[in-house]
Amino acid sequence: KRNLALRKKIFEDKEDEQSKRQLEKLEQKYTLGDVNFDGVLNILDVVSLVNYVLSIITFTDEQIAVSDITQDGVINILDIVTLVNIILDS
Repeated sequence: KRNLALRKKIFEDKEDEQSKRQLEKLEQKYTLGDVNFDGVLNILDVVSLVNYVLSIITFTDEQIAVSDITQDGVINILDIVTLVNIILDS
C-alpha cells in the first residue's frame, strides 16, 4: 500500500522547486495520528484507530499512512497507546 513515506520519498530525491513544494504540501497535509484529517488529535482519532485495529472499519491509504504513529511498519495497540499519550501530553 502507498503510504506517506513512499509519497515523500518521490519528492525528497528531487532538487527542483516544484518537488520541494509538493513535499512541503504532503508534510503539512498529514499529521501522524490525525486519522479523520480534521487537524486535531483527539478521542475521535483514537476511536477510529481502535476500530481499524479491531478490523471493524477499513482505512484509506492516507489514513493508513498517518496511523502508523510509531513508524514501525505495523498498525497496532502501540500506535493507539502512543496516540493517547500524545493527546494527554498536549
